[in-house]
Amino acid sequence: MADPFVLSLIVEGIHCENCLANVTEALNKVPGVVGVRVDAKTGRADVTPGDIKAEAVLAAVRDAGFEARLA
Repeated sequence: MADPFVLSLIVEGIHCENCLANVTEALNKVPGVVGVRVDAKTGRADVTPGDIKAEAVLAAVRDAGFEARLA
């Protein structure tokens, strides 16, 4: 069962450490995000949300140049 306090995303286009850093930085800049863990091998990003909406997190990833969807 998924942790109800983590918003999980599938991020497409992470090919290198620079991509990983860009996605992580973009997610950390979203107001209300408490924590971020991005796995380059699986393309999965787990975001510990505070008072945020999923749309804001997805928009941040898109603005960084990647595609994302809820896992």
